[in-house]
Amino acid sequence: MSVNTFSNLQTAQTYGGVTHQQVLRILLQDRQSRLYFRGSEEWTQNRDEALNFQHSAKASGFVLQARLPNMDIILGFTDAKSDVRIPCSLPAQGI
Repeated sequence: MSVNTFSNLQTAQTYGGVTHQQVLRILLQDRQSRLYFRGSEEWTQNRDEALNFQHSAKASGFVLQARLPNMDIILGFTDAKSDVRIPCSLPAQGI
């Protein structure tokens, strides 16, 4: 079985002769409170203050290690409308 991971990357797209650069950040967001993980048990509403895990495998590993329920990994771009949300849940008990 292989696992796809996403890491920091930059993309550049040109529209109308102007190049727009997008930077990808890997963030964790609580699905219920909508707060982003900032680090050291701190949470924030401001996605710019959120910890960048740099790799999706690091983010999912942290969720499992810290036993955080109801989390989403956010592939966060400069333009938040381009963000991708990936549910990240703890495994069911007793399995």
